Amino acid sequence: MRYLVTSLEAAREGVSQMNNMPDSMDRTFLAVNACKSLVDQVDTVDSCLRPIKIFVSVVQTISDIHPYAKLALCVLSWAAQTIVAQSAMDQSVVALLSKISHVYVFLIEDRTIANIVNIKEPLSEISNLVPKCVEFIQSYSKTKSFWQRTKNVLADTNTVIATYGNALDVLTQQCRDLISGDTWVAVHELVDKADHISTDVENICDVVDGIEHAVKDIRQDVQRALDGVRDVEGAIRHALNSIDDIKDGVSTLDQKATLGQLPYAGGAGLDTTKVCLEGTRADILADIIDWIYKSDPDTPRVLWLHGQAGKGKSAIAHTIANWFKSLGALGSCFCFASDQQAERRHEKIFTTIAHDLADRDPTFKRIIAGVIANDKALSTTRDVKQQWQKFILDPISKAAASMVGRVVIVIDALDETGVEASRKHILSVLASAQVAQLPSTFRVLITSRPLLDIMEALQPIPHITSRSMNDISTASAEHDIRLYVSDQLGKLTDRFTAAEISYLVRLADGLFEWARLACEFIKSHKAGFTAMERYVDLISASPGKSKELLDEMYLTILRDIVEDDPKALSRFRSVMRQILWTQEPLPMESLSVMRCEFPDNDVSDVKAILDPMGALLSGIADVSTPVRALHASFYDFLVDPARSMEFAIKVEDAHCQLAWACVRVMQTGLCFNICQLETSYRPNSEVTDLERRVHKYIPAHLSYACRLWAIHIEEIQFVRNLAQEMELLLKNKLLFWIEALSLLKVLNVVPSHLVSIASWLKVCLLWS
Repeated sequence: MRYLVTSLEAAREGVSQMNNMPDSMDRTFLAVNACKSLVDQVDTVDSCLRPIKIFVSVVQTISDIHPYAKLALCVLSWAAQTIVAQSAMDQSVVALLSKISHVYVFLIEDRTIANIVNIKEPLSEISNLVPKCVEFIQSYSKTKSFWQRTKNVLADTNTVIATYGNALDVLTQQCRDLISGDTWVAVHELVDKADHISTDVENICDVVDGIEHAVKDIRQDVQRALDGVRDVEGAIRHALNSIDDIKDGVSTLDQKATLGQLPYAGGAGLDTTKVCLEGTRADILADIIDWIYKSDPDTPRVLWLHGQAGKGKSAIAHTIANWFKSLGALGSCFCFASDQQAERRHEKIFTTIAHDLADRDPTFKRIIAGVIANDKALSTTRDVKQQWQKFILDPISKAAASMVGRVVIVIDALDETGVEASRKHILSVLASAQVAQLPSTFRVLITSRPLLDIMEALQPIPHITSRSMNDISTASAEHDIRLYVSDQLGKLTDRFTAAEISYLVRLADGLFEWARLACEFIKSHKAGFTAMERYVDLISASPGKSKELLDEMYLTILRDIVEDDPKALSRFRSVMRQILWTQEPLPMESLSVMRCEFPDNDVSDVKAILDPMGALLSGIADVSTPVRALHASFYDFLVDPARSMEFAIKVEDAHCQLAWACVRVMQTGLCFNICQLETSYRPNSEVTDLERRVHKYIPAHLSYACRLWAIHIEEIQFVRNLAQEMELLLKNKLLFWIEALSLLKVLNVVPSHLVSIASWLKVCLLWS
């Protein structure tokens, strides 16, 4: 199309230079405008007229596309229209008409139209000749009758037609020759151009080859660069991951540091040494597990397991806690202990449980850290209701979606918090409707003796279900105790028959603690007696069901290890008085150090009294382990004279002796930079080995004295010598005492201790 347009542009100049047009073309051009619509009026024409009619239609388009050929084409168009309008033709001009028809056939060929500009010369002559032919045909139709009349007016018709026909043939052939010649020239030109193009292509191919090699080299360079980029990308990704890890680590450390502000009851968690013997308590354990996994959303969230001392409640609680810890479903295990009442665990129960839940679930940890960061006062509050709301209930409601599976919280020995007031608010929380709002996957297991205040608080509550140890069938209890006794006595050299074991089982009357004490008594290695002989002594002394089995068992063991001598009994009571009224258990070595500071010490080494008491106390074999009763019922037995008889312990001057011991231990133990820190300008939190230093330089008895001496002071009357000792302590060692409390992370007790001491001095001075 671009070539055709270029050719037409070139033809414009040629057509514009066509001068000296014949007068006939001017006349014909005028005739065209007058006769333009004649072709459309003809409906039926001879076959010879068809090409002429087609030409008329085509030339209307051609004249628009090729404006430089418009004059010649318009003349031809007029001639064609005139021919078509001629209806009175004679057969003698049919030959001429046919010749003209062939000319028009040639003119409408695609090849002719494509070269219309190149045949302008013969086309111009054709445009002159054809009108003459038309005029001849018109004249012929008018003069035919005249010739018949005159016989000598016009030339011979056949000669004229032949002349016109030959002229048309010549001109048509010239057009054909020009078209063919132009084609050959074009072909040759194309061939020449093709040769040049071939050469150029070869050159281009060489260039392309060079480019391909260059591209290949570039591609290799790019590949190496990409490999380098990938290496850099990998390094960056690794660095970003490391940064994310660092951020996570810093965030975790920040959260851990924040959680560290919450009070935590150390030593109040799971004790795997207290779990049930395998195969025992199967029925009640199965019932508890069924309750934990019950899918009904209305299942009570709390189960209270109660029973008298020695029934094995704690063993069940620790077994459940141990099982679910192994499954990753233990939320927390919090155990009260009567010998830990000075720790005031009842004020730390929900902060400790919150700690444990945070260690289990990152989302919960993040929420707790945010709570503390937004309200630092909460971390030191003793209000257990606030603790429950802010550290347990609210965070659980926000983190429930991330807590997958069951979450079990165990609270053991709730009756050992101390006086009723110490557990009043805990019972209020557990009985509140808020507990029922816990997710359906949460379960809280509580164990205690059926004390009146606990029964009144927990029994009539819909979201709390209760289970009594007395509901365990006698057959099931005897089966479990038989397994236990068989396991304990089966390891001895003396062999016990099934009947002998069954007799012990019957004497136990369902009390696991009695069975444990009996086995410990039989297994004890007292010189001069075999295990079988001790068994005989035991069953002979046991009165059966008519008396308190535990009391009789305690009496039997104590009478076996303590000589029936006033001095021995006095020393026993003195040492046990120290253990009972010490606010938290101390190891045997610290008990001895404290005892050496008593004003009237009659026992220099407590080992002489405690070594035989392994069946009743822990911490006997290991001097670094705190000494405490293996079962809380032993302390209850000792402070009740009606039950413990000659072994009964009274408070007497226990607090006074312990107050003296605390003051003197601090006077001798406290000093500047007690932990030998390298600098005083570094915060305690930045001392990496602070815990090791505290353990090394602040022994258990000095730690006890610093933290708890004011409690003993509050319980005694004014003693002048003791007041003087306290004055010297505060004058010489006050700052050292504060430093030690800071290192022990209990600096918050300073105000309350000073207030207590000041109040005691004031009251005592007024009284005196």
